[in-house]
Amino acid sequence: MSPFLEHIEKTPKSFKVNLGIFLMLLVGGIDYLIGLEIAFSVFYLFPVVLFAWFLGRWPAILISIASCITLLLADLLASPSYSHPVVPYWNTIVKLILFVIISLILSALRRSVEHEQHLALQIQQRFLPSQMPGVTGVEFSSGWQPSRTVSGDYYDVFSVSKDEIGFCIGDVAGHGISAALIMSNLQAAVKIFTDNTISTADLCEKLNRLMYANVEPGKFITFFYASLHQPTRRLSYCNAGHPAPILVRNDGSVLRLSSGGLLLGFNKDTTYEETELTLAANDRLILFTDGVTELTNRADEAFGEQRLIDLIMENRSAGAAGLQREIFSTVKNFNRGIIQDDITLLVVAIK
Repeated sequence: MSPFLEHIEKTPKSFKVNLGIFLMLLVGGIDYLIGLEIAFSVFYLFPVVLFAWFLGRWPAILISIASCITLLLADLLASPSYSHPVVPYWNTIVKLILFVIISLILSALRRSVEHEQHLALQIQQRFLPSQMPGVTGVEFSSGWQPSRTVSGDYYDVFSVSKDEIGFCIGDVAGHGISAALIMSNLQAAVKIFTDNTISTADLCEKLNRLMYANVEPGKFITFFYASLHQPTRRLSYCNAGHPAPILVRNDGSVLRLSSGGLLLGFNKDTTYEETELTLAANDRLILFTDGVTELTNRADEAFGEQRLIDLIMENRSAGAAGLQREIFSTVKNFNRGIIQDDITLLVVAIK
């Protein structure tokens, strides 16, 4: 889908209705001013196509009727000479039939596309954890919101061994089906490569080589992987070019988990480093994709990392689920519910 159509897709329904009516009246006004018997009626299809694709069958039929009435009035007011008085009415009926047929075809095609997208979304949701593993003293909570039907964002939480939990987050460059397919490839590779003997750095190196070999040039992946040893709360992590997760300590200090290496798929020979730290009671760790911080409001102001940190600080006494809900709700309301990029959150709370 072109950037223009993507923009129209995300606008409110009232905007699409007003745009369609404006186009209809604009074409009718030009048609009246020209006042010639030329094939200008094809431009009345603009609002019909707009309504059929974005608003559905019946709105498209209504705008088809309105467009044909506007076309007829423009013809009659321009007073062109016809061979018979019934000609403009006959032309209007023929054009109405054509407009309705086009409306039915386009709306049916859109329903088919939406059905396929819905199936793709259901498949993708199965890749994500349906429930978080039970971990003594640790809570996990997640939020996932595609900007389109499917997403290039990915997160996972899973048991690596009896005492070890692995969790990760990733973001594929781009949007839509192509990004979602790459994401599914990454998800499968993480599950295949991960065991209790591999370090987080080695895992990222394997993923990087795989992504470099299988992903087309220009498609990169930011990725963060961490392993938590439950008895000691020792956290090992590697950050492959992903926005640095925010660790808010119990004493209010803030640490960014940024060390690791380049994003996946950029250079097959990239090496990565693992970093270790120990989590303490009441620490909060927030993993997020750039759709959270780069979301802009109508004043073109970005949500930003500092606003996210401040929000975490204000709500750090909440559990993982409560903190995740507060962040997700605030971010989504920042631009009145219009999501410009995929949004994903993973909150880890140490009890």
